[in-house]
Amino acid sequence: MRVIVDRIEGNKLVVELPGKQTATMDKALLPEAKEGDIVNILVDVKETEKRTMEIKNKMKNIFND
Repeated sequence: MRVIVDRIEGNKLVVELPGKQTATMDKALLPEAKEGDIVNILVDVKETEKRTMEIKNKMKNIFND
C-alpha cells in the first residue's frame, strides 16, 4: 500500500491513504519521514511464515520438554 505523508503533528504522522482517507501513525515508525514523502507499506508474507514456524517450533520444544 502506498501512503503519502500529509503532515506531521507532534509525534504523529498524518498519512493520506488510497481513496483520500487519512490515518495517523506514530512518528517513531518512520523517524526520517517528512511532509510529502511517499511510503510503501508491505506485508512480507515469506518472513511472516518463517517467523510463525520458528515460534511454533520454540513452543513445541518448550512444551515437549
